[in-house]
Amino acid sequence: MKLAKSFYEDFKREHKKSPLPGGTRKWAFWTKANLKFLERLGEKKGYNVMKEKPTRIDMTWFDPKHLEPEVAIEYETNEKSVLESEVRNLACSNARLKVLITYAEEGNRQDMLQKIKGKWTMRSKRTWNDEFLVMFIVFHREKGYRVFDYFEGHIIYPLRGNLRIKDLESFPIYL
Repeated sequence: MKLAKSFYEDFKREHKKSPLPGGTRKWAFWTKANLKFLERLGEKKGYNVMKEKPTRIDMTWFDPKHLEPEVAIEYETNEKSVLESEVRNLACSNARLKVLITYAEEGNRQDMLQKIKGKWTMRSKRTWNDEFLVMFIVFHREKGYRVFDYFEGHIIYPLRGNLRIKDLESFPIYL
């Protein structure tokens, strides 16, 4: 869980220093801004960052000395796609840390987390030596618009043959 916690804390610290553009409620704009932010964060941490290469994973951070993937990141706005393809994409990666970033409406977070955990459980137990960080961008609706409220992190990890969830401290979205 050390790598997942470190990633989450680095994300939080850098996000506070370099807020994402505010004033928008459009997922496409936010997705693009967040992916650019993640690219800069990976480069700042000394990784070689590749987008959509060598696999269809949104972003992979490679150890520059060994050409091995350290962090695989999927960023998805659609709940159906998260459950049908994004979790599977991450399961196929041999990166030590898999990160899934997605949106969750305030009242739907725990249900979504349990669905993701259920999909992650389907992997062969012999591959349970990696770390899986699920990050939600939690929002509520106001007059038909999405208002982004905070980030929330959860680490899904194996313990005695079962998967557990460790909740991380949420933090506000700095605009």
